[in-house]
Formats: sequence, C-alpha cells, structure tokens
Amino acid sequence: MKILKLYIQNINSLQAEEPICIDFEAAPLKEHSLFLIAGPTGSGKTTLLDAMTLALYGKAARFSGTQGSDHGKESNMISKGQKNAFSALEFSAKGGVYRAEWTVRINRNGKLELPKQRLVQIISEKKQPILATKKREFHKKIGELLDGLGFEGFCRSVLLAQGDFIAFLRDKENRSDILARITSAEQYSEISKAAFQKAKEEKEKLEALEKQLQAVDLLSAEELLALETALVQKKAEAEERQQKVKELEGQIKLAEQKKECETALLELQQQKAAWAKNWAAQEPEHFLLAQHQKAEKAGGELKRLSQLETEIKALLVQQRKDEEQLAEKENALAKEATILKELAQKLAQEEAQENDLQAQWQACERLDQEIKFAQKKLAETEAALEKILAQEKKQAAEQDQLAKQKEKSEQKAAAVALAQKEQAALADSPEIIEQLQALAQEIEQLHKAGNAQRAEEKKQKKAKKELEQQLEQLKNKLAEEAKEEQALSEALAKEELSLAELLPKKTLLEKDLAQAQEIQGPWQEHIDLRKGIQQAEEQLAKTLAEKTKNEEELQPLQENEARNKERLTDLQKHIASQERLCELLKQQMGAAQYRQYLEEGKACALCGSTEHPHAHEAFDQEGKQKELQAEQERLADLKAKQQEIQSAQSKLEQKSSVLADRLKRLEQEKESLNQSVEQLWAKLDALPQLNWSEKNLKTLELAELQALYQLFGEEQAQKTKQLKLLVDIQHKWAILAEKKKATKNNYAEKEQQKEKMLESLAQLGAELAEKLEQDQKILQQAQSALAQLGRELSSSKQLKQEIAVLKSDYKNYQALLEQAQKLQQELAIMAVNWEKSSKDLQRCQKEGEEQKEKQLAEKAALLQLEKQRKEQFGDLQVEKARKKFVEQLAQLRKSEKKAQTLLAQLQSEKEALKGGLRQLGQQLQGNEKEEAELRLKLADLAGQLGFENLEKLSQALLPAKKAAAIAEAKEKAAQEKLRLDDRAEQLELQAKNIAENWPNLAPLADYLAEKERLQKITKEEQAEIGRTLERLDRQKEQEKKVKRIQLAHKKQEKETDRWILLKNEIGSADGKKFRDIANAISLERLLYYANQHLRSFAQNRYELEKESYDSLNINVIDAFQAGSKRPLSTLSGGETFLCSLALALALSNLSAKQQMQSLFIDEGFATLDQETLGFALQLLERLEHEGKRIGLISHLELLKERIPCQIQLQKKGEGRSELQIV
Repeated sequence: MKILKLYIQNINSLQAEEPICIDFEAAPLKEHSLFLIAGPTGSGKTTLLDAMTLALYGKAARFSGTQGSDHGKESNMISKGQKNAFSALEFSAKGGVYRAEWTVRINRNGKLELPKQRLVQIISEKKQPILATKKREFHKKIGELLDGLGFEGFCRSVLLAQGDFIAFLRDKENRSDILARITSAEQYSEISKAAFQKAKEEKEKLEALEKQLQAVDLLSAEELLALETALVQKKAEAEERQQKVKELEGQIKLAEQKKECETALLELQQQKAAWAKNWAAQEPEHFLLAQHQKAEKAGGELKRLSQLETEIKALLVQQRKDEEQLAEKENALAKEATILKELAQKLAQEEAQENDLQAQWQACERLDQEIKFAQKKLAETEAALEKILAQEKKQAAEQDQLAKQKEKSEQKAAAVALAQKEQAALADSPEIIEQLQALAQEIEQLHKAGNAQRAEEKKQKKAKKELEQQLEQLKNKLAEEAKEEQALSEALAKEELSLAELLPKKTLLEKDLAQAQEIQGPWQEHIDLRKGIQQAEEQLAKTLAEKTKNEEELQPLQENEARNKERLTDLQKHIASQERLCELLKQQMGAAQYRQYLEEGKACALCGSTEHPHAHEAFDQEGKQKELQAEQERLADLKAKQQEIQSAQSKLEQKSSVLADRLKRLEQEKESLNQSVEQLWAKLDALPQLNWSEKNLKTLELAELQALYQLFGEEQAQKTKQLKLLVDIQHKWAILAEKKKATKNNYAEKEQQKEKMLESLAQLGAELAEKLEQDQKILQQAQSALAQLGRELSSSKQLKQEIAVLKSDYKNYQALLEQAQKLQQELAIMAVNWEKSSKDLQRCQKEGEEQKEKQLAEKAALLQLEKQRKEQFGDLQVEKARKKFVEQLAQLRKSEKKAQTLLAQLQSEKEALKGGLRQLGQQLQGNEKEEAELRLKLADLAGQLGFENLEKLSQALLPAKKAAAIAEAKEKAAQEKLRLDDRAEQLELQAKNIAENWPNLAPLADYLAEKERLQKITKEEQAEIGRTLERLDRQKEQEKKVKRIQLAHKKQEKETDRWILLKNEIGSADGKKFRDIANAISLERLLYYANQHLRSFAQNRYELEKESYDSLNINVIDAFQAGSKRPLSTLSGGETFLCSLALALALSNLSAKQQMQSLFIDEGFATLDQETLGFALQLLERLEHEGKRIGLISHLELLKERIPCQIQLQKKGEGRSELQIV
C-alpha cells in the first residue's frame, strides 16, 4: 500500500472552507521520500495521522489501543464553531488507485449525525465509480484491498512504535507489559482470565450437582415393594366398599321414591278440593264472558262509531286553530309592507349622496400624496447630509492618526540610527565566525572521539564488574554442586549402599518386580471368580425369597376374582328388571299420545275397547318424561357399576397373570443362577496352583485372600518406590558430574577475560590524556579570535554557544540596517497621505453646507402642504370614511332584500291556511253524515241480539284485555283439572310398581345410616391411599430427578474437564500466563524480521537473540567482537536506536500482509543527543533509498535544519493552524 494524497477539512485546528490537500506525488514531497512534519505542540501534527485513519476506518489514530473509541471520541474532533468535518485518503493497492472518504456533520438541532463513509475507485479523472457507501460494505472492501489489515494493525504498520521499543529495550522489569501494549496482546490476558474464571465456575457447577445428588431422598427396593403391595390391597378393599355404597344408593333411591309417591298423593287430593272451590268463585265472570261473546257480533260497528266521534272533535279544534293563525298572518303582512317602504326611501337618499363624497375623498388623497413625496425628499436630503458629516468626521480622524504615525516613525528612525552607530564594530564578524566554526568542528571531533572512548571505558568497567560477579556466582555454584554430591551420598547411605553397590541392588529389584508381575494376573482372576460365586449365591437367595413372597400375594387375588364374579351375576339380574320398568313407562307415554285420536264407539288399536272414558283428559307428558329420565339414569348407574366391576375384574386377572409370569421368571432365574455357580466353581478348580508367602491361595477364604493380595500390592509398591529412588540417584549423579566439569571450564574462561579487560582499560586511559591536551591548544586559538570583538571564552564547551550568539548579533545588525531603510520609505509615504487627507476633508465640509441649505427649503415646503390639508379636510381619513359609507349602503340593501323575502313568505303561508280551512270543512260534513247513519244501524242490531237499546249493547262489550284474561283463566282451570287427574293416575301406578317389585324394602333411615358408616370408612382409607400414592409419585419424581442430575453431572463433568484442561494450558487469575505465551511467540517473530533489518543497517554486525524460548530477556550478538553475546544494558544510544528502529519496522512487517511503502515516526527523537540523532537520520535516509516514504513528526529545531522537505504547521490563534509544504 502507498499513500498518494490526503484531504482534510475542519478537523481539530485545521480549519478551512475547502479541503486542504497534501499531494505526496507532487513536488516537493515526490522528490524527497524523507520529510518532516514540523510545528509547535498543539498545531495539528498528529491530526494528519488522525485524518488518514478516519478516512479508512472511521477512528482516530490517537485513540489506537483504547476502548470505546468509536463515534463518541471522533465527534469531538470537529473544529470549534464548525458544522462539518471531512477527510479523504487516496492510496494505491493491488494495482489500483482508490479514495476513502469520511464525513460528519452537526444538524440544525445542534445534534451530531452518524459519520458517513464512501469508497471510490479512481480509474481516470472522469471515470471514478463508487464501490461502497454503507458502513459494513465499506469496511469489507477496505479489508479486501488491505488484505484484512484492521485499525490497530494499520496504526502499528504505518506509525512506527520506535519510541515504545526504546522503552522495551531499556526497562527490563516492565518488558512484558510494554510488549503486550505494543503488539495488542492484552486480549490474551482477558482470554487467560476468562479461561481461569470459566473453569472455576464449571467446577462449582459440578460440585453443586454432586450436592443435589446427595440430597435426594429415595426409598429402598424393599420399602418400595412393601408400599406398592399395601396400596394394591387397600385399593381392592376400597373398591369393594364402594360397590356396597352404590348398591345402598340404589335402595335409598327406591325408598325415597316410595315416600315421595305417598306424600304426592296426599298433596294431590288437597289440590283437587282447592280447584273445585276456585271454579265456583269464577261463575259470575263466566256469565260476563258469555254476554261479551254475544256483543262481539256488533263490535266492528261500535268501534267505528267511537272513532267517528273522536275524529269530529279533533276536526273542530283544528278549524279554530287555523282561523286564529290566518288572522295573525294578515297582521304581520301589513307590518312588513310598511317596513319595506321605509327602507326603499332611505336607500335612495344614500345613493344620491355617494357622488359628492367621492369627489371630496379624491381631492384629499391627491394632497396626501404630495405630502408623502415631500417627506420622502426631505428624508433623502437628511440621509445624504448625515453621510457627508460622517465622512467628514472620518477624514478628520484619519488625519489625526496619520499625524501620530508620522511622529512615532520619526522616533523609531532616531532610535535605529543610534543602535546602528553603537553596533558598527560587528561589520567584520563573518570572517571571525568562519574561523571559530572551523575550531569548533575540530573540538567537536575530539569530544566525539573522547566520549566514545569514555563510553567504551565505562562499558568495559561495567563488564569487568559483571565478570567479577559471574566469577563469584561460579564459586557459589561449585559450592552448591559439592552440597548436592554430599546429599546424594547421604541418600545412598540411608539405603545402606555405596556407589559401587548401586547397580547390583537396582538389578535385583527389577528382577523381583518382574516375578511379582507374573503372579499378579492369576491372583486377581482368582479373587474375581470367588467374588462372582459369592454374588451369584446371594442373588439366588434373593430370588427364592421373592418367589415365596409372590406366591403369597397371588392367593388373595384369586379369592377377589371369585367374589367379583358373584357380584356381576347379581347386577345383571338387577339391570334386566330396571330395563323392563323403563320399557313400561315408554309404552304408557306412547298410548297417551295415541288417545287423542280415539272416538266413542270405535275400537282402540292397542286394547280393542270401544269405551274411552279418559280419551279427552289432559296427560302430563312432562311429568312422565321426567319419571322415564330418572329410571333411565338409575339404569345407567347400574350399567356403570357393572362396567366398574368388570374393569376391576380385568385388572385382577392382569395382576394375577403378571404374578404368575413373575413366578415363572423367578424359577428360570433360579435355575440360571445354579448353573452360573457351578460354572464359576469349575473355572476356579481349573486355575493353576498359586503359592505366596508359603500359603496355598486356593485354600483360603475370600476375605483372607483379599487381605493377603493387599499386603502383596503394598510390598510391590515399596519395591517400585525403592527402584525409582535408585534410578533417580544414578541419573542425578551423572548430571552433577557434567555440571561440575562445565562450571570449572567456565570459571577458567572468565579469569582469562578479566586479564584482557584490565590491559584494555590501561590503554584507554592513555589515549584520553592525549586528547585532553589537544583540546586545550584549540581553546587558546578560539580565545585569541574572540578577543578582537571584546569577548572571552572560559571553556571549549562554550564555543558553540559563543558562535551562535555572534551569529545572532550579526543577524540583528543586518536587520537593523534593513529597518532603518524601511522607516525612511514609510515617512515618505506618510507625507503623501497627509496631503491627500487634507484635500478630502475640505471637499466634505463644502458639500455639507450645500446639503444643509437644501434641507431648510424642503422643510418649509412640507409645512405649507400640511397646513393646507388641515384647513381643507381637518382629520379626515379617506379610507376609513369610504369603507364606512360602503358598509352602510350594503347593510341597507341587505335589509331591503330580507324584507322582500319575508313579505313573500307571509303571503304564501296565508294562501296555504285558506286552502286548509276549506278542506277541514268538507271532511267535517262527511264525518257527521256517516255518524248519523251508523247510529240507526246499531239500534236495529241491538234489538236482534236481545239488548234493550244501543247503550246496553255497548256496556256488554268488555275491554279486549279483560275478556282475554277471563277466557284464559277459565282455560287454565280446565287444564289444571285434567293435569290433576293424570298425575293421580301416574302416582297410583308408580306406588303399585314399587310394591310389586320390591316388597321387602326397608325404611329409608336404615339405608342412610349404613351408607354414612361405609362412607366414613372409605374416606379414611382414601386419605391413606392418597398419602401412599403421593409417596410413590414423590419416589418417581425423585428417581427422575436423580436421572436428570446424573445426566447433567456426566455432561458437566465432561465440560469441567475440558475447561480445566484449557485452564491448565493458558488460564491464570492475573491473565499473565496466556499473555506471556503470546509475548514469547510475538517476540520470536519480531526478532526474526528485526534481524533482517539489522543486517541491512549494520552490515551484518548485530543480531538479536532471546536467552530462552519462554524468556523476554534479549542478548545482542556482535559479529565484530568474535560473535560475543552482550546484554541490552551495554548498548550505546546509537545502538539502542538502531535496535528499536529494527523492531519497529519488524512490527510493521508483522501487522500488514502487503508491504507498506508509507511510514511515520511520531515524536521519537526528543530524548536523543546530537550524535545519536545524526546516526538515526543516516539510518532513515538509508530506508529512503529502499523505496519507502518516511514522515518524521517532531518540533526539534535541529531536524528542521537537517531535513529540507517539510510540512510546516503554524498556530494562528483561536485554536486554528495553517499548513504549508516547503
């Protein structure tokens, strides 16, 4: 990837109306691959890097490595007072050119909108297709172009972490933390902590499941079997007792029916007597009903007569009301005609006055327009006068200011002339400066050489001290090895052995263990067979006990079967009797429906009788239906009871069958176990003879055999432990001998190195004394040169400072000459400006006088016009007067039109009332004629019906509701008589049926007492059964719970083992375990790439190497010192920078899959001295020749002198900066 252009607008201090463009492919940046981004702190240097990462990733580079650096932090980067921010990056990757854009804005409500990003491919100036605008699509395309390089990776690849690696090399204690921060390995700490915590949580879950399993309460197999057997027995007893209760309930129902039948017959006799009394009381009403039925023949004519009388009365009332309304309408009509005439006269007067008023208004309006024009003209004149006066005031102020500036410039010119005279001696200083610079270079070279030698001396002294420490450590190590040798000898002494006896003792133990291994297998098989025989015999005993128990259970079940068969026979007889009773009731209901078709003298189709005394009596169909329903319910109860007993019988048969099958299975198990015992004994007899410790193993009991086997195992374990100890001692003794030999050799080498180092230190001391003498000679030459200018030099270290001061003074002298020339030019310009300002002031004063005269004339004309209007029209307002007159005229016309409409409406209503009165008169005459004719007809009809006159006929006719009520009461009484007769017949038949079918029916109280007694017992038994069932259900739930917990425990155990395995590999409470592993791997790869860069930088002199695989300690291999290894602490400033730069470039290689041709180093040079800084720039210039573009971000002045191509940033106040490329 190569960066081509950067656009930035309104980000931090870089504000601009149009985006600022930094073109890396245009001069001067194209010609200089090494450039400097320079400017004071806070001027926006780092903002350039932020703009790059904002365009590519929507995040600022300064937030790299922090959490939550998305929308919130980047939004604060919009320049103060701006509403939007923009950045774009043009880059080449994978053979194409692309532009990534980032935009954010603040809406009209002052709220920040979400940033927008866009990716464009640049094929040509006109052809630039958009590849992505949505966030997900944009990041996907960027990832494809940069081979998956993310935000953190880009920051590590492009922004070199050289400063961080200097800290990494120097800080040995915090090296792990620094490396993790540089390579973003902190995520591995979180993974390590998470693995540790997860393993802990999974282990706690497993322990919780084990506690739950221990807390489950389960019955034993014997307790469960006893509980189930007791439950079966109690259920059988409860079912038998329930059957008895049901039989009692049937008998109770019969007794209740008998009692209800007797009671109902007594009540029926009382009801018949009450009916006869009520019928006699209704006789008068029956007579009135008969008279009403006769009068009903003239009912239509009587109703019409009454209707005509009502209509005639209503017509007379309406006639009077209409006549009154007609009189009112005529009065209103006359009144409205008068009002209309008055309105017409007033309207004519107003219309005649309109023309005079219009003429007056037009004259007033013309005069008002003249006044407005005069006011406008006066206002323009006053405005022009104010403008001229303001210009005059401005010219006077400018003239005063020019006078002050002239006086100030003259004072400055005098001061500059005086300073120029005082510094005239500096005119010859350039030659002295060149002489002093040459001397300074010689001193600097001497100092560099001396510093290098002193550093080498210091380094060798430090190395000598370390060598002495190493020698002391080797002495201590030899002492420790001697102690180890003594400890091994003591261990052998404890075993009562010497070093010579160690090998034979070890061989003997190995032989004994091999022989014990041969006997161990058959012995274990012997024990297993004996255990199998014992278990088989125990199982056989259990099987026999279970068989006996099942045989005892089978006998009561068979007795219950016999009892249920007898009960079923009795029930079948009872059901047949109940079915016959239901059939009889159905026949009675059928015959009752048929009797309504019987006729006297004709034979009945059912019985053949020709007399039918009850044919037309009422039949209680509903009562018979209820009785049939009750008997059918009783029949259904009997059948349900039969079904229940049959179901219980079926269950008993099934249980008997199950017990029989179980007995058969137990018999088979018994035979199988007998065979197994015989086979096991046969296998045991077939085993070879086993002897140990002078005992025949086949003759021993199982417990004695197991105890002896345990003793055998303990003896073999003791021998194995002893053998392991001897092998360990032998191995340690061999290692110790090698260690002692290596330590002695190392000690001799260190002694030789110490002697060579002492010789080198003596030689360095002599060279340093010679350089000090040369330094004093050059200092004397510099002092004599400075004496010409009246200056002194106390030491060679101050020479550079004196040169810089001298340069500064000479530069100030030249600036003073330029300033004097400039002041003379300014004084000449000021004289010209003074003359021009005086002329402008005089012109403004003349124009002001003319405008004042014009203003007075226009004011007089305006006052004359205003006076004329007031005399002619006073305070008249034309628009208001005209509007008021128009409104009055419109109101008069509206009132006239309304009066005309109302007059027409009243005339129409008057004509309608006259027509209505004529129709009422005609209708009234017709009704009166019809009434007279109807009265004559009704008088003749009353005589024919047996009434004395029309009045008697009218009185006989009852109201319709009253006649209907009397007729309904009579019909109900007749129906009640039929119902009572039919009910008496039914009750007598029912009583007869009960007496015939159940002659031995006991009193109801006896049955109720027996039922209560049985129900009380049943209730107690049901409670006991419920408790038993509850316990069995709880047992099932507990068993299910145990299975669930066991299943969960097995699953959790597997999961826990998996997490504990992971924890053992990478997990730790502080998270360092996995992070250290990642650091070790990252450092290994970093050193590989760093060594490639070091070989290029230092001509294969240096190589970095880890002390061990899992260590972060690094040594430097120096090929110029015969490949000796040096610790990092011995590196000089330049060597440290060299290594740190190589590591930073290695991190860039690791982070990006494709080569990054654009690199930046941010503030990495502030702590370097001049020598090291010069060396660092040489290295960076070498990278420049390798095709990489490198940008240094710094505010150091020395870098500005060394690097010609610069992007300069200058503060302009109010938080703004200006960017310039030079």
